Amino acid sequence: MQNQSCDTKNLHCKSQKYTVKRNFPLPTSSSPTSTHSSCRKSQCSKNPPEHWSNKPSWDTPESFSISATSAESVFALELLTRPVRTTPARVSQFTVICLLCYVHFVERNILHLQEERFSSLSEHYFHRPAVQIKDTSDFEEKPKCSCRFRWAYELHGLTQFLHSKTLAERILWAIVIVFCVIGAVTNFYLVFSEYLSRQTATLMTIKQQRRLPFPGITFCPKNVDALDLAGISKDIQYTLGNVSKTTSSRLLSLMLTGAGFNSMNGMQKHESYLRSEDKSLRKAYKKWKGRRSTEEMFEIIFAENGYRCENFFEVCYYGSRQFNCCDWFEPVYVMLRGRCFRMKKKYQVDDDEEGKLSFTIKRLKSPYGDPTGEQPQLVVYIANHNDEIAMFHRYYLSLNEWNRMRFRLRETKMLPGKEGCSQRPYGVGRSTCFFDSWHKKIRDHFKCTLFYAQKKPEGMPVCDPFVIAKNYQLLVNYSIEPIPCLPSCTRLDYTVDVFTSELATTVAADRTRFHLEASYTDLQRRQDVVGRSSDPFPSWRVWRRY
Repeated sequence: MQNQSCDTKNLHCKSQKYTVKRNFPLPTSSSPTSTHSSCRKSQCSKNPPEHWSNKPSWDTPESFSISATSAESVFALELLTRPVRTTPARVSQFTVICLLCYVHFVERNILHLQEERFSSLSEHYFHRPAVQIKDTSDFEEKPKCSCRFRWAYELHGLTQFLHSKTLAERILWAIVIVFCVIGAVTNFYLVFSEYLSRQTATLMTIKQQRRLPFPGITFCPKNVDALDLAGISKDIQYTLGNVSKTTSSRLLSLMLTGAGFNSMNGMQKHESYLRSEDKSLRKAYKKWKGRRSTEEMFEIIFAENGYRCENFFEVCYYGSRQFNCCDWFEPVYVMLRGRCFRMKKKYQVDDDEEGKLSFTIKRLKSPYGDPTGEQPQLVVYIANHNDEIAMFHRYYLSLNEWNRMRFRLRETKMLPGKEGCSQRPYGVGRSTCFFDSWHKKIRDHFKCTLFYAQKKPEGMPVCDPFVIAKNYQLLVNYSIEPIPCLPSCTRLDYTVDVFTSELATTVAADRTRFHLEASYTDLQRRQDVVGRSSDPFPSWRVWRRY
């Protein structure tokens, strides 16, 4: 048989597991196997498998590839590795190859149809709509980040320095970074040096006590006109003779307003008498005063003819034991409030209900301050025993109410200096400072002092009632700007919890009384001591113990 010269090309067979690469000869058109070539063209080239990378023409030798996924295809490729000769057997081999290619093509189409059917079933049962993108020209791949400089994005100045392209930019950002570093180091040095020089430690201790001192509980009528009007009228008639009730009422209004107390809104009907230059009123007051001083005149009104302790308190209890209220209370003047009664220094020696204080207080008269003619409320002040009683830390009691106060005591000892406290005697706090600041404002403006101030400057007279009455609104405006009052470095602070409910009683007389119960829940004292720490790192000292 005449040999034909053939060109050899590479045939590539790729599967999921391996790649087969062999050479085989392709006959030319002038060979006796032209029938075979035409057969190949008619059987294979018309419907080539879709997995061939290109569509070769069998007239000229070209390279082509077949993806084999079955054993039959691999077997066909193995046949191609044998020497090619122009024999009828070779024609049969190529016929088998074409048939296997067609079978593989049908198999791939069936698998593709099964995949499409499974996808449609999945979309139907799992409700996953398919999204088809027809035009992908607008989609661009996101640029990848620079992992090399990712850490530098936390430091903006350093990022700009690393990304600078010119020498001037690098110098500029280098200067900025240097200044920032210098500022950070300086700030750290100042803060840490101040910490080392002024380091403090707070020691909080809760101590169980055998007894605790009650705070200075002070009871005041809301209006200042709780007086014995009959006694004052007798004094006026004794001095002035048989005068009219109008003159007596005008003189009493003058003394109440000129004393420097608040809650005189009900006396507006006498305002014209107090502001006018009434010579008759001045003449009557001068005659009534006589040789007595202004301070003595106020003492006659509020001390001699004021309400008595027996007229104020009805009954008092310590636990279940009744005691005499007047033995525990003493009269005192409260800033802008009037004459009140303050409890002396007493101690609680039993817990809660066993050491509870119970007070029942009567309702006093108020002829000028309230339209009903009686006191509408009762005011309770909680303060230290050594302090002046200022306007804050006050509570209002109403009729037909049950009021319960629970106290907590805290003792504080702070370092004097710039820690936010003032060095005062033990027990003297902000209330005394506030009263002194307000009283100084009155003294500087009127060049006189109030009669009920405990600390009166020597040589300064008591203010005339006409002076205070004409400037009453300035007096009751007790705002001090600014208030230079800091808490004491060593002090006792009382925390008060108040509970109020409607009075549950069937006794009609109890509904016209004021009721209060007060005590410590536990006989405990909390002590906060602020001192300087000798160890600059106290946490290390605690850690070394273990």
